[in-house]
Amino acid sequence: MKGQRTCIVCGATYKYCPACDGSKDGETWRFIYDNESCRKVFNIVSDYVNGKMTIAEAKKGLTPLVDGKEFNSYFSDKVGEILAYKETKRRSSKRKAKSE
Repeated sequence: MKGQRTCIVCGATYKYCPACDGSKDGETWRFIYDNESCRKVFNIVSDYVNGKMTIAEAKKGLTPLVDGKEFNSYFSDKVGEILAYKETKRRSSKRKAKSE
């Protein structure tokens, strides 16, 4: 089928043909992602893996995007790693100073 594509993030198949009627919307990102959510997931995971974003920032960005969504194995592993992160609270230096 002409214009049949597979999303690199979730593996869903979808139709996108920039030369076809109705697909000339300028959303060239649709060559590799089936929807805006997958594009955002890709960007967040990529920024985290490349050190441009902390794991806490990545978790904050991913949390609203991934509810019930399935991903291919690489993204599933990375999203799982990010969402499993639990931020630890630092002890206040004032508290330490008082106890000495």
